Amino acid sequence: MEREPRNRYQRASEFAHDLDHQDEVGVADRAALHNWKVKRNPWTRKIAFYVAMALIPVVVFTLLLWVAKHS
Repeated sequence: MEREPRNRYQRASEFAHDLDHQDEVGVADRAALHNWKVKRNPWTRKIAFYVAMALIPVVVFTLLLWVAKHS
């Protein structure tokens, strides 16, 4: 399956023809398949994750102080 609709089979008969005649089908190498690890784990996402993890104790401590002050 192609991500782009214009690159997909338009009819089932086209797909069946390619299945029957596999020697006529060309396979193109995709750059996206070679760089899948880089695209899945960008450094900005890692930084945002670690910042969020560091903020959790700060938020919990702030809430505890607020509750202690108002009770």
